[in-house]
Amino acid sequence: MNLPQTNRLELWLTPKALHTLEDVALVAQYEAALPYSHLVVDDLLLPNILDILVASVKVAEATPVQSELYKFKLGKHLHETSNSLLQRFAAFFSSDEFLGALGRISGQSYADAVAHSAFFTKGDYIKAHDDVLPGRKGTFVLYLTDSDEKDGGMLELLDKDFAIAKRIIPKINRFLFFAPSDRSLHAVSTVKTEMVRYTLTAGVF
Repeated sequence: MNLPQTNRLELWLTPKALHTLEDVALVAQYEAALPYSHLVVDDLLLPNILDILVASVKVAEATPVQSELYKFKLGKHLHETSNSLLQRFAAFFSSDEFLGALGRISGQSYADAVAHSAFFTKGDYIKAHDDVLPGRKGTFVLYLTDSDEKDGGMLELLDKDFAIAKRIIPKINRFLFFAPSDRSLHAVSTVKTEMVRYTLTAGVF
């Protein structure tokens, strides 16, 4: 399995995703999105690139983590793994090319993205939080498996009163981006079925 050796977006992203990210109208849509600014792009990665990422994540080591706020399995940061393919993905997602595309939409400049895998199985969840951390300017999630409402595990965007304003169903190759703030409350609903939900998530700095 081979990945591109350069970070040219057209070697990694689908034409549909490239068109979406280059659409000037997306800036206004991002800013106007409710309950807070966010971006959803379907079919992000080219099929051959996606297949390599999914296969690599599924065999990656993950550690169970649990507190009052969350319960799921957390993989290592991609750049810290021994898997050279995941290391290459880490380099792409933190590249000037990819982060520049996100910055053109959000109006921000980004220097790095620290990505890791996460696995959710029956009973797993993440309660309401805002992702605000020192130096963190963005969060993105890339879903690597399909699921349905009956499965649970949906991303819930919450308003200031912690009411669910929008639900995002995990679909393979669906990409979500937002800027953490005191308004960016979100949660992952409890997984209800035996499905395993694989995701890639990153803090952008």
